[in-house]
Amino acid sequence: MICRNTERPWFDRLAAYLMRAEPDRERVQWAGTRNLPTEEPELAAVFMQATASRNVRVQKPAYQMVVSFAPDDAVDRVVMERVADGLLDGLALGEHQALLVAHQGEPRPHLHMVVNRVHPGTGRAWSTWHAWSRTREVLCDLEQALGLRALSAPLQTVHAVAQDVRLYERVLNLGSERHEAELNASAAQARWTRFE
Repeated sequence: MICRNTERPWFDRLAAYLMRAEPDRERVQWAGTRNLPTEEPELAAVFMQATASRNVRVQKPAYQMVVSFAPDDAVDRVVMERVADGLLDGLALGEHQALLVAHQGEPRPHLHMVVNRVHPGTGRAWSTWHAWSRTREVLCDLEQALGLRALSAPLQTVHAVAQDVRLYERVLNLGSERHEAELNASAAQARWTRFE
């Protein structure tokens, strides 16, 4: 499995996009909700927006995750919902409002999860700080527990490249510092020679 995460300001546009049918095929396999009084995606978006408006400091209350499964994995709604619930619980979002939409007819089955970052009871916003690393840990545990295959994620590649870039920049900085130290040592040697 792989997961992509994004933050968005609006629930209604996400729900409309996720439920939109393609001209030549129906792409929505099923839809469900968590901690909402309705299973209707459009109405769920209204409830989620009302909850989010309780915390005026949150500019991007909608947190979207897309979980993709390997094409060879036998996943059905039950497995997808177990992954969704495990991911929500693992990220401390189990009490938050969520809209789940599974798409079919793609290269691989995938599940969209739109989560309200604003807690429906407390009004506090869930922090996305280090969400990606925690998501990877939870997905790894779920893959092992459910016998699903791990997929290489583009973000993992980007993360590795970013680490390489940081290392390269550090080496450049150290090289610059060394060059500056050598110049200072040469200048000090020249001053000492002149002094003698």
